[in-house]
Amino acid sequence: MIKSSTLIHITFLLFFLSSNSTQANETVRITNGEWPPYLSKALKHHGVASHIIVESFKPQKIDVEWVFFPWKRAFRNAQHGTWDGSAIWSKSEERLENFFYSEPVIEARGVIFHRKDMPFSWKNYSDLSKYKIGAATGYFYGDDFKKAEDNSVIQVSRVTKDATNFKKILTSRIDLVFVEEDVGLEILKTQFSSEQAAEITNAPKAYRSTTYHLILNKKNPTNELNIKAFNTGLKALRNSGALQKMLSNSYSGFYK
Repeated sequence: MIKSSTLIHITFLLFFLSSNSTQANETVRITNGEWPPYLSKALKHHGVASHIIVESFKPQKIDVEWVFFPWKRAFRNAQHGTWDGSAIWSKSEERLENFFYSEPVIEARGVIFHRKDMPFSWKNYSDLSKYKIGAATGYFYGDDFKKAEDNSVIQVSRVTKDATNFKKILTSRIDLVFVEEDVGLEILKTQFSSEQAAEITNAPKAYRSTTYHLILNKKNPTNELNIKAFNTGLKALRNSGALQKMLSNSYSGFYK
């Protein structure tokens, strides 16, 4: 005959195992923005970078809740702790103070777009002093760009959307647009006519090639563990070949 104390112990153990087996996944709340082909509310899985993030968290039993904001607001909401983090950002000193950075999610090459009828080449930022440059609000273009802008070596006007800068370049209100090559080509392909797109090209020299990361704020004490869990999932995704397949699918138009 089973003693009552043993029966109570078994009952408690079964309850504990049952409650843990049905326990809901943890959820991380991440801000996002419009940056096709990598990120967009309109794309399947919200774009390839969003898909990589979700699939990296999934084996770690962590779900992702997305919200889309203009980029400046997306960053501030993550920084202030209103949301857990944001996707996807390059490294800067300011961000490193406030966020845990993941391993690289994607790598992108930043180039300078210009009108085809304007001869253009450059070697350093001093060569750009005579041009009107279009950039995006809240976006970090690297230390060299920041130094040139802060020291008034270059003339920069900022707008909230990269597509607006391409409209301005077509009407000669600005001369140059700084943007990632894949992003710029996607904008020209999807938001402009083929005739308009044919008027614009990009310089072969990159202003930088950089990696982009998931960032989780340091205000939430669990985010250090969450970023480690994400990195574990991301590494597995990369080692299995699934990450490269996602990137290839993006180039072939799968996410549209």
